[in-house]
Amino acid sequence: MAKLLVLASEPEVRADWEGLLSPAGHQIFLASGLDQAFKSLTKGIDLIIYKVPRGAPWQSIKDLSRDLTLIAIIEGTQEKDLVKARAFGAYLALRWPPSRWDLLQGVENGIERKRLLSEGKILLEKLTKKNKELRGIQSQLKDLSRKTLEVENSSYTVLQSMGSGLIIVDLEGKITSMNQAAERILGYKSKDVEGIALEDLKGDGEKRILNWDDIRGEVVRIDQEVELIKRGGDTVLIGFSTSPRRDVRGKMVGAIVVFRDLTEIKKMRENMRYKDRLASLGELTAGIAHEIRNPLAGIKTTAQALKAEFAPQDPKCEYLEKIIKEINRTNSLLQELFIFAKPQKPQFVPYDITKVLERVISMQEKSIEEKGVKIKKDYTPDIPLIPLDPNQIYQVFLNLILNAVQAMPQGGDLTLSVKQERGTWVSVTVKDTGVGMSEEVRAKLFDPFFTTKSMGTGLGLAISYRIIQEHGGMVGVESKPGQGAKFTIRLPLKSRVTVHGGQLPGMRENP
Repeated sequence: MAKLLVLASEPEVRADWEGLLSPAGHQIFLASGLDQAFKSLTKGIDLIIYKVPRGAPWQSIKDLSRDLTLIAIIEGTQEKDLVKARAFGAYLALRWPPSRWDLLQGVENGIERKRLLSEGKILLEKLTKKNKELRGIQSQLKDLSRKTLEVENSSYTVLQSMGSGLIIVDLEGKITSMNQAAERILGYKSKDVEGIALEDLKGDGEKRILNWDDIRGEVVRIDQEVELIKRGGDTVLIGFSTSPRRDVRGKMVGAIVVFRDLTEIKKMRENMRYKDRLASLGELTAGIAHEIRNPLAGIKTTAQALKAEFAPQDPKCEYLEKIIKEINRTNSLLQELFIFAKPQKPQFVPYDITKVLERVISMQEKSIEEKGVKIKKDYTPDIPLIPLDPNQIYQVFLNLILNAVQAMPQGGDLTLSVKQERGTWVSVTVKDTGVGMSEEVRAKLFDPFFTTKSMGTGLGLAISYRIIQEHGGMVGVESKPGQGAKFTIRLPLKSRVTVHGGQLPGMRENP
């Protein structure tokens, strides 16, 4: 049921329209003028039927129809009056007198329009409220997305900044990504190994990287080591640990492998084992040399006394001279053994290392040139003074230069270079164009008594290595058969502190 207001100045018109509309169940309010009509609007009117008097202001239609549905009945025959009534807010404009059908139909349509407008208004209010809630949710989602992105970026930055390598694999053990440290250690870009099984990068050996039972059980195992294949085919020893990778729901979706390069640690282990071996060998050598040296002295004294009893032209003197000569050679070897077994502590003084090289060259230059070897020098200017024992370093460079010359029986180039490295080291390189050496020879090069020469003692490089050790330096060797050899000595610009048993830390390199 709707509330209708009938506004007409004629009583018969009001009575006629009331009789027409009441049977439809509507509540009818009657008004004869605008003042009475405006007072009736307080009763919650749904629709107004207004018979506009001839000459009435159009503004009255606009005032009455504000937020209401209004049917205007116009006295006049011109179409422009109907258009004007609608322009001023009438929902429907009819000519006077309207047909009963048009009036009834107009009222029903107007009431339906009012209902739809009311429902639409309610729906609009609900939509406005929901839209406001959605904007709030959208703002929260945007804030959450920003925070999530910040966390992801922070996590990514942390992973990429790690010093340890990190590889992520799926449940099939295939690589999905790895951080920059892993790329640096292995030489691959992450995109190059995506989809490759991690076990395929493993070197020889049966030990597996991914033990899924341990990973699912989150069993932490330390000191796990395995070799991985780097780009180019070389291998690198790594120490690693594994852990499960889970999604936001806690479901395991793969594994995380964290590892570090143990190459330097491996070198340090080998270096310590080599030091221990040298120490044991030194003690044994010193004992043997001491036991041999005393009898030799007696034999030499006896041979010299016996030689004095024969005439110089006696053939026996020749044999005795050979005995004395061999005893002298043996004594020279014993002297080298004593130097190796009980090396003297370096007497450090600030010194120009190029002067040591020049001293060796001046002493050996003539014999070097006679063998067809050309000396080339590459000294960086203004090399600072470094703490060293000039006599011991002279012995090292003499050994390296003589070995280089002997490796070039047909002549060649001997290149000597000196430069400062990374501000803390001075490196000296002795490079030849000789016969080179195999990997097997290079691996044993500094071992005592190892030599490839028929008359060599195998102690020259071993003693040189120990001297560089005592100076806190490092020895590096690069060589291939037929491609010459390059020895690099690195000495610190500042003296190193002493460690175990007074030894200065050294580093044996085998590039």
